[in-house]
Amino acid sequence: MEGRRRDRIPAGELRVEPFRENIDVRTFDCGDPDLNSFLTTNEVANYEREGLGKTRLVYWQPEGKLAAYFTVSSESLRLEYLRSVKSFSIPGQIRVESVPGIKIGRLATDREFQRRDIGTHILRYVAGLALQAPAAARILFLEAYPGSVSFYEKFDFEQVVHHRFKHRRTVLMYFDLRRLPEWPGSGRASP
Repeated sequence: MEGRRRDRIPAGELRVEPFRENIDVRTFDCGDPDLNSFLTTNEVANYEREGLGKTRLVYWQPEGKLAAYFTVSSESLRLEYLRSVKSFSIPGQIRVESVPGIKIGRLATDREFQRRDIGTHILRYVAGLALQAPAAARILFLEAYPGSVSFYEKFDFEQVVHHRFKHRRTVLMYFDLRRLPEWPGSGRASP
């Protein structure tokens, strides 16, 4: 079954809840020790307490199982980084040093639920959050593990190539929310 798409889970069968320290998440296993550790140790609680990110747990409602989690924060990306991407532009008369956005800090799906469209639903949900935020958000961005780049490229996330990121083990990627109507991930905005 590994590598093959399983039965898709409709967005309506998912429930998103804020992370709380008293919720038992120790059984979560996405196959990546770093992503598992973030959720199952004090690191996630520390991020929450320090205001560095908001983590949301995604449950499959029919059984109440923890299927995935994601962390988001309001951040900006320096315009000089985005200049390497030909499709991104801001009119010349507008002077900004950075572009506001929502950063997806973590996104992980439990092994039992992988390849069932949950990641797709989460991206839609986060795009909806960005569009409804009380502050401006022009982009979604993240630092993807190399093995996840192709997933994000399916949703038109583009790689940001800049000498500053040359030796990182992750790939900086962004999506311009102004292109949302044509985004392959567009549709229902929340799981």
